[in-house]
Amino acid sequence: QHAPEVVDGLLQHALDRQAAVDSIHFNIVISAWTKAGRWQAALDRLNAMRELHFVPDAIGYTTAMQACGRIYQWQQALQLLGKMLGPSPPVASFNIAITACEKVGHWQMALAILSSMRGATAQADTISYSAATSACEKG
Repeated sequence: QHAPEVVDGLLQHALDRQAAVDSIHFNIVISAWTKAGRWQAALDRLNAMRELHFVPDAIGYTTAMQACGRIYQWQQALQLLGKMLGPSPPVASFNIAITACEKVGHWQMALAILSSMRGATAQADTISYSAATSACEKG
């Protein structure tokens, strides 16, 4: 469970030394915090990325959404999806948001997200429809 702290420390060390760092490095740290179940730390790194004038990519956002969705922080997951809507999020991001809503029984929101995919580049897939259907069954 110390891996996220080590990876985060390495990134911070690189930033302090003004080494060449890019979004991939931040994504690795966000992923490490997500795997450790530390959603707030994942969000903190995503926010720090923006504060340091790095542009988070779909991988960073989706990974942070995953951290939130796993522990019923569906509102946070939806906020992150909303921040991604400019560059048209991948289907995985929509699926994470739908699944986060499904876990807490917010079937209306799950259906709204599914519906919003019609206007996006991402095409709903089996996971999208299964999660939305499950949300309706729970609601």
